[in-house]
Amino acid sequence: IAAVARKHDIAIIENDVLGPLVEDRPPPVAAFAPERTLYVTSFTKITVPGLRIGYLAAPDRYVAAVANRHLVSNWMATPMVAEIATKWVTDGT
Repeated sequence: IAAVARKHDIAIIENDVLGPLVEDRPPPVAAFAPERTLYVTSFTKITVPGLRIGYLAAPDRYVAAVANRHLVSNWMATPMVAEIATKWVTDGT
């Protein structure tokens, strides 16, 4: 997938909401083409259903476009839930 995307200069959108639940899984596609992969996952599936928040990791060249689309199409995350998820991501818990 990564090689084809590079050859044709296309972006990859990887929806990996269940990936962290799979033991001994191969690395996500984003590991092979981080410069062109928009990696989407969620805390809802891997923690508790009530923690309804996810995240998207994107290369710098896509961040402005992604942020713009997010602002016009999504509601704001609950601040406390966003703070918990941010802490888990930044400190590795």
